[in-house]
Amino acid sequence: MHESVAFSQLIDYAGLFPPATLAMEPAIAEYAALRTLPQAWMLGRFILPLSSLRAFCAAKGTQRFPVSLILDGLDDEAAFAAAFARVASLGDSVNVEAFEIPVSCSISPERLATLAERSNIGAMPIFCEVRLDESLPECLDRVHAAGLGAKVRCGGMVATAYPSSEQLARFLVEVARVGIAFKATAGLHHPICGVRDEHNGATMHGFLNMLVGATLARRGGRMESIISILESQDASAFAYDGHTLRFSTETISQSELRDVRSGAFTSYGSCSFREPLTDLQTLGMVESA
Repeated sequence: MHESVAFSQLIDYAGLFPPATLAMEPAIAEYAALRTLPQAWMLGRFILPLSSLRAFCAAKGTQRFPVSLILDGLDDEAAFAAAFARVASLGDSVNVEAFEIPVSCSISPERLATLAERSNIGAMPIFCEVRLDESLPECLDRVHAAGLGAKVRCGGMVATAYPSSEQLARFLVEVARVGIAFKATAGLHHPICGVRDEHNGATMHGFLNMLVGATLARRGGRMESIISILESQDASAFAYDGHTLRFSTETISQSELRDVRSGAFTSYGSCSFREPLTDLQTLGMVESA
């Protein structure tokens, strides 16, 4: 089993963020090392906050990494316009491939899309973090109308940062309804849910559960079924041979996986690449060498 659609470029590297919280040079060194592994095909972008862009440029030397840039610390349209223009001026020196917008952003998705278009940065995906509350359907409608993607937070350093399975299922149903791509962040350190977060004791969600749940949501599956998938802690219920993904009685073909990965669950951010890789190898879903 070699490169597979299910896990190709699935894991964006977030070593700068908790709980790893690496300094810039060690984070860059680790990302560079990961790119030499036989399983580097699973590795996505280097997640970088805009506030650390100068330090990144100074530390990376001549290395060119694909970057997902979090536009942190910005509070008005002028600041976002300046940030997009700054990225456009970098040229080939920094390979920014995507933007992530914090949930605290007060700028509408429509205005963000307009500001990005005016900056001549090209057609880059922009993922807006959303709140998993009653505002979700309207928010995703606006994200979709602006031609942007969504970002969902699946955990954090405190137990209350972990959304319930019901909240995540509702998110998957709503993004399937509007038909937009999304990425996830935080809390998805393991393929199968059920592992306890060592920092706060919360039950962690699983990225394989999310992948199957996103697929079922795109099929128009019922909320109850999606919740059940998200809560399944039975590793034996999941099987993947590099082509077909199975969960219980559900079968997901390679072509459907390709559609889900490109049009729905595109990637997730993790401060560790090696931990989920080891878990997948233990499950027999990724080769050890």
